[in-house]
Amino acid sequence: MNFVQRNAVQGDKPDITRSETLWSLILLENDLVEALAMFRIFGPSVDNQSHALAPWWAGYRFTWQGLQADSDVSAACADVAVSVCRMAAEMDEKEWLTGVRQAEFELSLIQSDEPE
Repeated sequence: MNFVQRNAVQGDKPDITRSETLWSLILLENDLVEALAMFRIFGPSVDNQSHALAPWWAGYRFTWQGLQADSDVSAACADVAVSVCRMAAEMDEKEWLTGVRQAEFELSLIQSDEPE
């Protein structure tokens, strides 16, 4: 079973439960908190290349997993989603938007390949 089959798209987003959505948002927020702290302490540097990818990866995961749409189901999800968006944009808004666009593009390809 490949990645796409394990994360079968139903409608506009992968099928995940609300608690999984909250956990996904929390884990994403945790990654961004760490990356943002490193960025603020050490600034952008060659040594922190993995942290430089954090805004792109956050935008990609946020969109691929459909976390924005799922954040409407509870106040907790909505709060964490806003925090994720703010932190990623603070680090590098351009990279955040690039990650979002990449995930949107890949999702559109998957949806266009599905039989009707």
